[in-house]
Amino acid sequence: MTCLASYNSEITPESVHPASPSTIAGIPRGERTIVCALAILYLLVVTAYTIATPYAEAPDESLHLRYIEYMERHHEFPPIGNPALVADSFHPPLYYTIGAGIIIASRKLTGYPELLTRLGPLQNAHDPSATGQGGPFASFAHPPSERWLIWPFLLRIPSILMGLGSVLLTYLTARALVPPPAPGVVPVLATVFSALIPQADFIRGSISNSNLSELIGAWIVFLLVLHLVQPYSRRRVLWLGVALGLGLLTKFNVGLLALPIVWAFWVRRDSLRAWLRDSGIVALLAAVIAGWYFVWRTLAYGDPLALTAWHQMFPPDNIYKLSDLFWFQEPFRGMLWTSFWGVFGNQAIWMPDWIYNAFTLLTLLAIVGGVILLARRALSRGQQEACAVMLATLVLMYFLVIGASTYLVAWQGREMYPALSSVCILLSLGLGALVLGPKAVQTVPLTGRARGFGTGLVATMGAGLLVLNIYAIGWFVIPGLN
Repeated sequence: MTCLASYNSEITPESVHPASPSTIAGIPRGERTIVCALAILYLLVVTAYTIATPYAEAPDESLHLRYIEYMERHHEFPPIGNPALVADSFHPPLYYTIGAGIIIASRKLTGYPELLTRLGPLQNAHDPSATGQGGPFASFAHPPSERWLIWPFLLRIPSILMGLGSVLLTYLTARALVPPPAPGVVPVLATVFSALIPQADFIRGSISNSNLSELIGAWIVFLLVLHLVQPYSRRRVLWLGVALGLGLLTKFNVGLLALPIVWAFWVRRDSLRAWLRDSGIVALLAAVIAGWYFVWRTLAYGDPLALTAWHQMFPPDNIYKLSDLFWFQEPFRGMLWTSFWGVFGNQAIWMPDWIYNAFTLLTLLAIVGGVILLARRALSRGQQEACAVMLATLVLMYFLVIGASTYLVAWQGREMYPALSSVCILLSLGLGALVLGPKAVQTVPLTGRARGFGTGLVATMGAGLLVLNIYAIGWFVIPGLN
């Protein structure tokens, strides 16, 4: 901590990087208590979404369950190209392998006989004129006998825990970016956003591989921020290779994070040889962990991404081309923005426009705060590079959605969730700077009025998002889907 103590009261780009290998030791007990309370609050909110949402009323949940069911029964990957069998079979298998393992282990531990029926019923279209089958925005019928299904609700539990991991990694990443004895306003506020964004908790309360891709994305960002603001660690490089390999086995969009990894190695390199060595280590580990799967897909389908089989299963349904600049226009712009913050059911229930406008205002205010930090030269070089990495993850996910949308209409904000931790931290950094100025990242504790302002910012955002989740569950999810 001696290096931290030598910081000036206002950080400049010439300041030294934090040298402590861990930021946990210097975190005040009160801050740790707040983070634990936020973790508990997250579990309560996401559990409420889980209970309030009938099976299959979250995006693609029944498709994800069919994938798990196929692997549990046949002990092999579902074939790609037959949507009637497993429509999501084009996804990599890690999330579904975890789900199948949970089902198999549960049966063995409880003595439950081998399943003779499906993990979840085949869904029938919702008939609004029928009673006891679901709310006005339900996509499928939910008679009382099918409302509480043991296997779908059991498989929602690992998704909830993956979300908890993302929340805690968001906090640790922000605390590494703004290490003690700097105030905890930015890290705690980032945790508030991560724990309480309505759409994130709605998806985390469902069966979805987006939850594992979000967790691994947050893990990679955490390791990259450590790499940029702390001394070099070979172990960290190894973990980046492991994380990237697991990400490639989870969802292909995580593979794009290889680009920020290579860039971070470049800007922090000691020499060209060191950059090549570290990049090679990550590539080798990722290939060892995930390469077999892409070799199998090449042998089975002719190319590592199985594009021909995938296109056969899902013919193109989008009328837009990149030259149309459709991402600046409606409906793409509005669909992606609103579904990042909160659209419930199978993309069927929107909240009032003023809520999305409020998130727009918060984002603009955060950008102003970020400009203040840059103008005041309040960020060290390592912090600037870390912010650049987080911004890059967001931009990469955004352009991936744009590229995919030239083939299929898949305008869902959850596709950008490998960058969710980055979004939460950047929002908090900007809002903290708007309220506190450079003090938000200074390595001295807040005192007096500044401390009150920081506490007020965190409390206001936390209370506001909690009320928003209660409002969403009570006024939209329950009456709309049940």
